[in-house]
Amino acid sequence: MWLILLENPRPAEDVQAFLDRHPELMGALVLPKIKEPFHSTREEVERSTVKFLLAVQEAGKIYRHVVAEKARQIFYHGSFDG
Repeated sequence: MWLILLENPRPAEDVQAFLDRHPELMGALVLPKIKEPFHSTREEVERSTVKFLLAVQEAGKIYRHVVAEKARQIFYHGSFDG
């Protein structure tokens, strides 16, 4: 399934919306425990976004489903144990 997600890039408007929402991904990124900042251009971030955005969106859907299911279990059963 993940290979299919990686082979189906998102529409240009989805990619542009993501890039506009996340300017912090471009330029110098200071990462904890790494001495030198990581530098990325908008074009580099765009290439990664085109490739991975659909997979990340699908992972988000799965995560939200799991969280909702756990919340339902707590509500009905009083614990995560089900």
